[in-house]
Amino acid sequence: AFCERRVFPVPSLAMDSLCEAFPVESAKAVCLGSGRFLRAVLVPALSDADLPCIVFQPRGSSFQELITAQRGVYEWDTVEFDGTVRTTQTRVLAGGTCGAPEGLAALLELPKRCPELSIVGVGVTEAGLARGSSSMSHLAQLLLAFKEARAAEDATISVLCTDNVPGNGDAIAEAVAAYLEERDAGSDAVDWVQSHVVFHNSMVDRITSHREGDPDVPSTEPLPAKALVFEDIDGVLPASLAEQPGVLIRRFPGEIDEDHELKLCIANGIHTASVYALALSGLADTKAFREGAEFSGILTQYVDSVFLYDILPALRAKLSSSEEEIREVYEDWRARLRHPHFGLGSFFITQNSTIKLQVRLWPTISRTLRSGQMPSSFMAFAVAAMLRFLMSEGASRVSKTKMVGRVCVPVRTHSEAMYAGKRYNLAQGWYEFEDGDGATSAALPDLGPISHHQACPSVKQLCASIAMVLDKLEPKMEGPRYTLFIRRVAETLQKILRGASPMEVLAEVVDEDLDAVIPRSREAGAGKLADIIQEEARRVTVIDVHTHLFPPEFGELCLYNVDELLTYHYLVAEFFESSDGIAPADFYALPKQEQADLVWKAIFIERPPVSEAARGVLTLLRRLGLGAAMNSRDLGPVRAWFADQDPIRHAERTFQLAGVKYVVMTNIPFDAKECPKWDARIPFNRDMFKTALRVDPMLMNDWSTVSTAVQEAGFEATVEGCIEYLRHWADIYVPEYLMASTPHNFDYPVTKNAPDVPDLVGEVLVPFARERSLPLFFKVGAVRALNPDYRMAGDGIEVADLGFVTYMCKTNPDLKFFVTVLSRDNQHELTVLGNKFRNLHVYGCWWYCNNPSIIADTTKLRLELLGPNFTAQHSDCRVLEQLLYKWDHSRVILAKAMIEQVEDVAKTGWPFTRRDLRHLAHRIMGGGAYEDFMAKKL
Repeated sequence: AFCERRVFPVPSLAMDSLCEAFPVESAKAVCLGSGRFLRAVLVPALSDADLPCIVFQPRGSSFQELITAQRGVYEWDTVEFDGTVRTTQTRVLAGGTCGAPEGLAALLELPKRCPELSIVGVGVTEAGLARGSSSMSHLAQLLLAFKEARAAEDATISVLCTDNVPGNGDAIAEAVAAYLEERDAGSDAVDWVQSHVVFHNSMVDRITSHREGDPDVPSTEPLPAKALVFEDIDGVLPASLAEQPGVLIRRFPGEIDEDHELKLCIANGIHTASVYALALSGLADTKAFREGAEFSGILTQYVDSVFLYDILPALRAKLSSSEEEIREVYEDWRARLRHPHFGLGSFFITQNSTIKLQVRLWPTISRTLRSGQMPSSFMAFAVAAMLRFLMSEGASRVSKTKMVGRVCVPVRTHSEAMYAGKRYNLAQGWYEFEDGDGATSAALPDLGPISHHQACPSVKQLCASIAMVLDKLEPKMEGPRYTLFIRRVAETLQKILRGASPMEVLAEVVDEDLDAVIPRSREAGAGKLADIIQEEARRVTVIDVHTHLFPPEFGELCLYNVDELLTYHYLVAEFFESSDGIAPADFYALPKQEQADLVWKAIFIERPPVSEAARGVLTLLRRLGLGAAMNSRDLGPVRAWFADQDPIRHAERTFQLAGVKYVVMTNIPFDAKECPKWDARIPFNRDMFKTALRVDPMLMNDWSTVSTAVQEAGFEATVEGCIEYLRHWADIYVPEYLMASTPHNFDYPVTKNAPDVPDLVGEVLVPFARERSLPLFFKVGAVRALNPDYRMAGDGIEVADLGFVTYMCKTNPDLKFFVTVLSRDNQHELTVLGNKFRNLHVYGCWWYCNNPSIIADTTKLRLELLGPNFTAQHSDCRVLEQLLYKWDHSRVILAKAMIEQVEDVAKTGWPFTRRDLRHLAHRIMGGGAYEDFMAKKL
């Protein structure tokens, strides 16, 4: 994207000068700093925004040498959620160093040499932002050079910082002003900087480490939704930067303060609440959260509870952000924390513990106490684990500030390791740590006597020590709730000191929480019924009992990407209603991408996208991290993203994001497109994609279609041949059930078409279902081809006669039936039938009933009549990514229905625990009722 790369003899370049890989005159940005975060986040964002960059190290020349050797290109890795490591090469125009006079001089020449240079990135640590630091000196000198070079221009220079201190732009402005004052730069210089330089406050967030064995190559997690947030009240930053994934621009004063608050309390707070227990348990990194790890379940429950009981209520009272926005930040962080292949060292995160207690946990604790509530037992555990980590063996002090602690659970296979200049050895059970001036550790009991099985301090003694630590924090707390919180911390700490491992103590806290009676929503405080039900609905892993999805291995049958989403029949029907310029036949004659463009323009650009189907597309694009591209209203970047996805990994990631354990497909042996995939015995993940054998022609007694298919498969066109045909396909599919969609006017028993036509339901389907112990799934009420010109988008609905359901249940008491209906008017009758037949299971809100208002009413009706003995929803998805919006939306709606019913029951005085509510969500959403019915003996 830049210019021709220069060819030069590498040895001839002086490392104390500017090493130019490309002509620097085209530069639009220069970065002071070459740290891993800056190289993996800011520089790529600038480059992708067509803002070519030059990078200067504050000191040293390692990056300059790297750029020289690699001709202006450096590598950095992204560790994807599936473990794939994606290596990106980013170009910079040149590399320099401020650590030598010649290098600094080259930096100060840039404003003259680079007429389009307007952005200065500052990638230094918090110490580098301090007044008088060399980094601030270099920046101030660079800005003075801009003044000299641009004095006659109305130029604006933007300074962007990648340190996460709140108000970092303001801090840099103060440091630059102090430099100008100390150097007596003159009022004109001060005025020019004030009027021509914008010091943008920023918030940054992307966990960055380095490639194993190569500290020069940054290694990062996938790009978060808010990797770079810049305050730009005057609107001076290039629009191209705002269009980059992970970049957000805040236009109003105070907005970015909420971003910082959310990051400190949620991301940083959850990290701080977790890592001390991890370190003490011999868990050396945050990969302990990954699914399948020994303590993953209990750790995930722990952080979910800290968020629900402590962080969410505190932020809800403090910020103007909606609860949904707060939850989105947490969900993003939760997914990142559980990354199975990427994490940070636990001991590394434990540094500066008292400061982190003050900045990351105390705001939540103090707000909770000031609101008249108690911090949860989970927050008490977090503080207790931190204080236990800071308890040292006084006799083993390494230096005045470096102390030695002991883990609770040694790891025999571990060898000595380093973190931030300190050592730890989990096999021997010790670690070195530093914490400011050591005052916190000094206030706590000496770990030496306790570890040698001498008397453990009493709760009263521990309370006194803990109070000495917490009383120094701001704002200061007092009162009975504060005293009780200290006691809870002391009791938890004492359990650990007496020999219980942190994970054992945490398991006890989790169990106590699951069995504690939850106050009703009208009562004050976090943890009320509504909050818990919403949380359990969000967290339950669902089973999607009916879809039209196929595994990625089935090639073109597996529908995914934005063009398939936009040409789904819901949106196509809405398009025909909106469009006055194209007939259905002409529309369907167009290539898929052109169809999608027309739908996008008509529904999303020319009109507000307010239908449920349109909202669904917007939801799933945001969930896939494509919010910025979506908001630009340009399908190009969205299509490019989908084109870059590996289908199998994309499917796995979609299931994970949607919280889906498995889906049941719709498999049709009469379909000429699908059969070859099965004939080829293509392997696929049967744990994710389960099968169903669809038999519509048999249910409809369509002997012509059935006999033809049976004979083509090599069987006789007889009753026994039909059964053999079903056996053949059942052996291949291994289906969960037999299924069919019945029209609104379907009836059974039916009159035979001719004397020689068998009763395919009574003579084939029912005997075969009985032989294989397979349930029969019915979807009732569709009017096919109501408007044939619309093709698949032209099917309609009428109220159905459910008499055949009653007949089937009565005459086949040993068979199981699952039924869903398309008409809202049939829902009440079906629910009553579910209450009258033990072999009937009601499921889902199908097709035209899959809209929020109908889902809510239907679920409430079913809860009232059936209790938790039904399956509330299925997605009916045909396009993979629809799993995201259909389940995201359904979780919220189903939670509201459960809340209303549970609240009514709670008014009787019946005590509900979190375990009860988790069980309820699992039964109607997580497949509990479905799997119980499947296993039920009739």
